[in-house]
Amino acid sequence: MGRYLACGIAIKMVIENERAGEDKDKILKDLGKKVDLDLYEITDKDSNIILTMKKELLEKYAVDCILEQLEYCREKYKKEEKEKVKKIKGLKYDELMKSAKEDHIYSFELFEGSHFSSDISYLLEFSRANIFCDMIYYVIDGKVDFECWYEMFTYFRSCIIKSSTSPLSSSLVIDIIG
Repeated sequence: MGRYLACGIAIKMVIENERAGEDKDKILKDLGKKVDLDLYEITDKDSNIILTMKKELLEKYAVDCILEQLEYCREKYKKEEKEKVKKIKGLKYDELMKSAKEDHIYSFELFEGSHFSSDISYLLEFSRANIFCDMIYYVIDGKVDFECWYEMFTYFRSCIIKSSTSPLSSSLVIDIIG
């Protein structure tokens, strides 16, 4: 078992603020500079802030967003994965999520984050709060071991977002999972 570099759509973000004790509005304002908060429903639970992607947006845009990003992959991978992902286009939210959990489509698979992986805290540049996410990844590769990654992930993420015309582009993240 290893840890892998993955790119995907952050469908749920959990901001752990208990230890940091920072102002919720400031955290959201800072996060809003990197992520379009209008894509998410925002709720408070205990000392956490939870952002869950709006179902209708995921339903409407996720498949096209992933197909767009697959254009930048190697030709063989792109062709094979695009065909698989196209088959789920038009599914309703519950069917999409079921497919992401059960169908093992390599470029549309759900990864549920935890304290041990899926750390996207690099999105909060000046905060001590931690962010973990659940994502539907569209590319995952290699075994990796990074000690520091904030600058590299910030750079990669910026390049990916600039290449995208999808309304979900600001929800795209890079992480080490597994």
